[in-house]
Amino acid sequence: MSQREHIIQKRVVEWLRWHNVMVNVGLEGSYRTGWQGKALKDQGMDRGRPDILVILDGGRCVWIELKTVKGRLSEHQRNYHKESQNRGHEVHTVKAASSGEAIDKIKSILETGYQ
Repeated sequence: MSQREHIIQKRVVEWLRWHNVMVNVGLEGSYRTGWQGKALKDQGMDRGRPDILVILDGGRCVWIELKTVKGRLSEHQRNYHKESQNRGHEVHTVKAASSGEAIDKIKSILETGYQ
């Protein structure tokens, strides 16, 4: 049975921070009321932004979008990822059934640039 995406993300972020990796996580996937969503959008929150921004030494930044095995990118996510890549940013979609599998894939991305 697959873990839920928010559990995978929580454990991935914990693992990254445990290894002293600078991480930025947005609120896009959080639960909120209509007025809270409007307030966040007014403050600059974007639809489609990847789940995690990993900030590495030497100026390398890696966007990570986490998905369960059955999860799919929304149209907003596909557009945001494509636009980011067109501007030279590194964006990866990591599909995993568990946090361990996601961490293994992210380790590979951070070490080699590939899953």
